[in-house]
Amino acid sequence: MFLKFRPFKYFFFKYFPFYLNAKKIKKNKNNERLKEFILSLSNANLDKIVVVASGPSSRKLKLSDKSLYLCTNDSIKLVDSKNYIYYIQDEYIVLRYLKFFKPKKYWSGTFCIVNNNGFNTNFKVFNQMIKYLNRYKREKEEFLFSDFKENMLYNSYYNELNLFLKKEFDFEFQTLNSGFSLLMLASYLAHVLNKPMTIYGLDFGFGGNEYFDGSEIDTRHCSFEKKNIEKMSVFYKALYKKSKVKIENYSFYNPNINNEISKRNNF
Repeated sequence: MFLKFRPFKYFFFKYFPFYLNAKKIKKNKNNERLKEFILSLSNANLDKIVVVASGPSSRKLKLSDKSLYLCTNDSIKLVDSKNYIYYIQDEYIVLRYLKFFKPKKYWSGTFCIVNNNGFNTNFKVFNQMIKYLNRYKREKEEFLFSDFKENMLYNSYYNELNLFLKKEFDFEFQTLNSGFSLLMLASYLAHVLNKPMTIYGLDFGFGGNEYFDGSEIDTRHCSFEKKNIEKMSVFYKALYKKSKVKIENYSFYNPNINNEISKRNNF
């Protein structure tokens, strides 16, 4: 009964002693296979990359067998019947994933990006990921990108992503919320694969203070902070102006596809 409450779930995930559905191994080589992973995607005959965050506009999503979906947090529930990549970042979600994630047929892999921004939560996420990746693996690739000075491979992936963002959009990776990080990762993959990108669910409070499933979003959430929305606006401006692939954003925040809510908010 107590596990209905998120704080109790957090401690349960944190102190649960096992990584379910993961194999214990001497060395996990999955994180070394990024080039092979991207090559497999390029051979998959995809029509586009679809970003699916947890905002209410993701209800408009129409699934296709030909698309690759990048999801985060609970938006995995919307796409797990199609080919998808799962992105994890927040400590609660990372712990839930590491301890209890059960792979499904269409899961293609998982990414986690952790930057050293001075927050202790990021350091804890990094340590949790290292602890897992050093000794365990699931059947598909699980990648860690990080600028924590621990492992040259994690650093090289992070630097490659950051170099792409600087070169293409004059923007550096920064942790705001998982949806924004997902967008930056998806932009990188879309350009590497030369595929158009479609966006749903990055709403930042526009369209209602709720998630796609109708549950309420705490207005103290970082995605509602003015400074974070301003940073998102800077990235979107560069993305729309400089992207080498087609971008269609159906989110209620800063879309480039007309809808009633965007008109009311003068986007």
